Amino acid sequence: MASLRSKYELRMKEHQEAFDAKREELQKKINALTESNKKLKGTSMDEEMDQKKKAKRYETDVEAVITKYDTEVKELAKTYSENHEHWKKEQRQLSDLREHFEKVEEEKACIAAEEAVVAARKAKLDNEKKLKSEMAALLQAYWRGIIQREQYAAMKKAKKKKGGKKK
Repeated sequence: MASLRSKYELRMKEHQEAFDAKREELQKKINALTESNKKLKGTSMDEEMDQKKKAKRYETDVEAVITKYDTEVKELAKTYSENHEHWKKEQRQLSDLREHFEKVEEEKACIAAEEAVVAARKAKLDNEKKLKSEMAALLQAYWRGIIQREQYAAMKKAKKKKGGKKK
């Protein structure tokens, strides 16, 4: 039994040594992996911080661009609003001017019509005056003829009477 025991102890010692060697090897691997993990963790943390900084910078840049865009859009909207109000005002003025000039054109047409009526009346009056003047001239010429014949006849009679006394 002693041989069995010694064999058993020898085997136990071999297993224990193999176990310890394996344990030591695995512990070294664990330590190496832990160190590697710490290094990777540190690197990852640095990369993560860099990524966060980049993200924050991009976010800040995007906010700046958005703010600039909002400002420009507000200015454009204000300019558009002012231009639109100015345009509306000009449209109202244009409408008022059109109405005014329509009235002026109507008055002008009315004045032209009145002037045409006045010209027609004047032409009619001138024609009537001319006709009356011609009629008066004809009448006066006729009357003068009658008067001249009467005077001639009276003069002839008077000559005969004067001439008759001499004879």
